[in-house]
Amino acid sequence: MVIGFIGIGTMGTPIVLNLLRKGFHVNVYARRPTENLNKLINSGAFFQKSLQEIGASSDVIMTCLPRPESSEEVILGGTGVLRFMKKGSIIIELSTVPPSLVKRIGQTAGLYGVDVLDAPISGGRKRAEEGTLTIMVGGVREVFEKCLPIFRAIGQKIYYVGELGNGEKIKLINSLIANTNLLVALEGLKLAKNSSVDLKIAFDIIENSTGQSWMWSNWIRAILNQEYLGVKLDIMIKDLSLALSMAKELGIETEFCKLAIKIVEEKIRKVSGMADASTLYQE
Repeated sequence: MVIGFIGIGTMGTPIVLNLLRKGFHVNVYARRPTENLNKLINSGAFFQKSLQEIGASSDVIMTCLPRPESSEEVILGGTGVLRFMKKGSIIIELSTVPPSLVKRIGQTAGLYGVDVLDAPISGGRKRAEEGTLTIMVGGVREVFEKCLPIFRAIGQKIYYVGELGNGEKIKLINSLIANTNLLVALEGLKLAKNSSVDLKIAFDIIENSTGQSWMWSNWIRAILNQEYLGVKLDIMIKDLSLALSMAKELGIETEFCKLAIKIVEEKIRKVSGMADASTLYQE
């Protein structure tokens, strides 16, 4: 099974490296030469010069792109990869996109005899490097089972969640919870820092108390160690905005989501959307 991978950024590059380590033949595409591209080629990936080349030479196309518009253009655009794929091949959308978009991709792909799975990922850069991502997969079960070896090469917790689009729905719910939780945890950390208590002791106590969370144990720990989180502020806004749109479509009020968007947008005005999420801790 030949994999074609599009989107070799913060998450995509370690995912490709894990696929290579597990023995998969991986084609990669990038619009321009990058350090990540060179790293992957040196690790055994095969560079394809165009979407036409990677589509025609791969059995499975995996996309891991930062924005829904990018996924739409790369897959469904006038020179998108779909029109060059073989009948019976598969698209795996790892990106966080609206459920409606992935359903539209599925409908269009069906006209070409191509199957689609939405398989958004969670866990951040560190777990992408470790190959321990959580993956929530929507689509036809038989196609999911056929692709299980791929998912097992990059993830630890793999869930089949039903019809196409369900993976994206659960990912957006998770993004809402995770991002708002991060902001609350950062508020608590700032309070501890400015209240004359020992910050390390405070962290350890909360780590073993009811205030503990995944964000506290992982991202707050990373911030205390002066590490980057590997998530840009504009990606936080994108995910929160998609969650808010989903809530509006369902007629559900999400006040914390709106507040989180406001807080992150205020930080972006002070720094940049390209800034790491760890900058939210800075005054």
